[in-house]
Amino acid sequence: MRARFEYKFSMMDNRERRSVRRLPETSLDRALQDFCAYLNEAPNSSSTTHDYALEAHETEPTDTDVLSVLCSATGKLAEDSAMMEKVKFGFEFQQYLDKAIALCADSYEFLHMRGRFEYQVSTLGAVERTLARALGSLPNTSLERALQDLLA
Repeated sequence: MRARFEYKFSMMDNRERRSVRRLPETSLDRALQDFCAYLNEAPNSSSTTHDYALEAHETEPTDTDVLSVLCSATGKLAEDSAMMEKVKFGFEFQQYLDKAIALCADSYEFLHMRGRFEYQVSTLGAVERTLARALGSLPNTSLERALQDLLA
């Protein structure tokens, strides 16, 4: 929007320019610029978070907070990736989620993650389902189990 204003401003003659009151840059304008910069960096931050969480998991394999961040980062990478990487990250996500649920079976956070995972796996398309079977065993999921976990 600012670039559009600058262009329109440059196309005006001097008399019209004097009539336009330029507003100073506000903190809201700065916040908007920062937010746009954050959005441009967002894809890199997921993989960085995943890498840091993996390092922390190697140090503390039984820490549920680390497993929570690791599951979240792996799930985010799976959602943002192409089909082949999505399936690989899905298997990795399931592995970490199973560890987390074994350590803390009554955690609503992990049950919600498992419910979302089971829902997404049970609604896979034919191509994604075939690819998942080719790369490994497809988890046995159903919409009923997904709903149970989501409502827990």
